[in-house]
Amino acid sequence: MNKSFNNLFVCLLLICFGGDVQAASNWKVAYEQNFEKIEEGRLPDDFFVLDGRFSVQQRNARKCLILPGNPVGEFGFLFGPRFGLETMELSFSCLGGFRSRRHSAFSGAIGGIRGLHYRINPSSRKGILSYLDDWKHDDHITWESKEWMRVCIKIVPQPVKQGMLISLKTHLESESMGPKEGFTTFLKGTLSGKCALWGYSYAEKEMRWDDILILTR
Repeated sequence: MNKSFNNLFVCLLLICFGGDVQAASNWKVAYEQNFEKIEEGRLPDDFFVLDGRFSVQQRNARKCLILPGNPVGEFGFLFGPRFGLETMELSFSCLGGFRSRRHSAFSGAIGGIRGLHYRINPSSRKGILSYLDDWKHDDHITWESKEWMRVCIKIVPQPVKQGMLISLKTHLESESMGPKEGFTTFLKGTLSGKCALWGYSYAEKEMRWDDILILTR
């Protein structure tokens, strides 16, 4: 692990754990992708595109994953290893945009396509979690469509209660050491499968992702 990546890794851990170094040290990296080693115009080998013209490109001296603003629709990809009953956290940085009252929206799933779904709705400033067809929870989040945002989703299994605690937090990427806002809720059930990310280009503007990180313990 080189010095620059080590600094980035520590920073991301502090982002996700609010500066609690002791809590961060209990976790291990199960997957990480910052796109620096991916050739422009290509994709990481482990990405399985469900739909959409995704590619790695350079933007403002930053290599990241790009989804064109047109055509407008729902586009996504699967990535990384399969996960089961372990405690885990998925985090990533993203940048969307807006036009008039239309904001680009970010979404994804943990535990396969039929796993836990989450959606960041910038228009209503809500994070929405859903599972299968019979469970849904939504709550307030902080969001800014003009700046890079950091999204963190943590799952902690609760075997005795036959379910899991789920927390969703968002904050400005530039405020890595600042306060985070989000919510925590309980879901009955278990998850198993890969992770997925989607983009909804409602604003007809380019969407970007970077620094995808999965931690487990």
